[in-house]
Amino acid sequence: MAPILDSLRNMIRTILREPTPTTRPPEWDSLDLPYLTNQLVNSASQIAQTRHATLLLLWPDQDVLRESRPSLDNGEGVELPLSSPIVRWLQDQDAPFARLEDLSVLPQFRNISPQDLAIFQRMDTRVLIPLRTLRSLTGILVMGARDTGESYTSAHLTRLSRLSDTIASTIEHARMYAAERAKVADLETVAAIKSEYIMAISHQLKTPISAVKASAEMLAQEAVPDQGQPPELHRRLVAAITRGVDTLDQLVTELTEYGKMQSATLELNTVEASLSSIASDTCELLQPLAHDKGIQLTVDTTPHLPRAIMDPHRVQQILVNLINNAIKFTQDGGRVGVRVTRDNDQLLAQVQDNGPGISAERQPWVFEAFYGAPEATPSGSGGSGLGLAIAKALTELHGGTIWVDSIEGEGSTFSFTIPLGQKRATERPLTAQRRAQ
Repeated sequence: MAPILDSLRNMIRTILREPTPTTRPPEWDSLDLPYLTNQLVNSASQIAQTRHATLLLLWPDQDVLRESRPSLDNGEGVELPLSSPIVRWLQDQDAPFARLEDLSVLPQFRNISPQDLAIFQRMDTRVLIPLRTLRSLTGILVMGARDTGESYTSAHLTRLSRLSDTIASTIEHARMYAAERAKVADLETVAAIKSEYIMAISHQLKTPISAVKASAEMLAQEAVPDQGQPPELHRRLVAAITRGVDTLDQLVTELTEYGKMQSATLELNTVEASLSSIASDTCELLQPLAHDKGIQLTVDTTPHLPRAIMDPHRVQQILVNLINNAIKFTQDGGRVGVRVTRDNDQLLAQVQDNGPGISAERQPWVFEAFYGAPEATPSGSGGSGLGLAIAKALTELHGGTIWVDSIEGEGSTFSFTIPLGQKRATERPLTAQRRAQ
């Protein structure tokens, strides 16, 4: 059964690697590239008093400069290859602008291809203004004839050159933002697929696990056939099957819970409840587990603590995960204590053990999904790696916080809070709460 569990855990670790949550400031919504280029071209047109201004942006992966907003009726914009002599000249020069009439007399432009010449004629080109970032060409602002019929003055060219610096920098930021937004969209899609996969695999595993468990229970009730096998061996085999199935069942349950949290479908059923009573009931529930290891499990609650709005079942789930984790990592004959107090406007629950502790390097990661350390347990056996991640998610869903204090070799204290005075309106999906932060 152990190899099956290890394979299942490894498969889950592979398919579920949570993307780092990424948020962006609201003002970044203005960094929409088509909108920006349209506004910048309009600004250049107003400065020069012309209706013929074109912004050509570099597309490095295609080795072309392409018009930012198509001007042709068929929706196709102007494209200029990087191999064009004029583009190569602008790449090599530091000049803030160049008049086409001045470029046309240079020797390298005498043999310009008819195709390139037709492109510039189509744009009614009078002045070319390169857009640079760190001396790298990122585009060209092509200015056509002025509506007044007059030539470009030095004042016009100076203002357009200054605008080009703003255009280049803004476009660079807009492209970085667009790339970041695309990555976020991809990560959100992958996360949704992973959540669906978790729910699907959990559902498919539940049925065979139930069948195996029922068969093991029936086998335990059957008489041992007379084949020379001692009844004790029969009993141990049935017990091993049952333990393995129970472990798988717990893993599937935690996967289902975690999948609901990630897909924001888990909701709280909140009532006014006593955290002290929940802690006492939980300790009583887990006393047999502590007794099997000779661990002293105690609970200490401050008298007359106020009740708070919470989901009792989910809060007990937090405590079960924390206490079970403490018992699992504490050596036989150790101590685990649960304490509930008030801390200003919130209730504070703490689970303390005198186990091996957690190194400072590992502490920031203990609440991550599938971050387990089976080798650190006295028995060398670990859980699904989801217990603390679920505890963290449920705590945050209640509007509280959870953390760990630990000294390696001296033990650990896991603490979480439940706010007082919450209203029922605080019920909301976990994903929505994260986005609001």
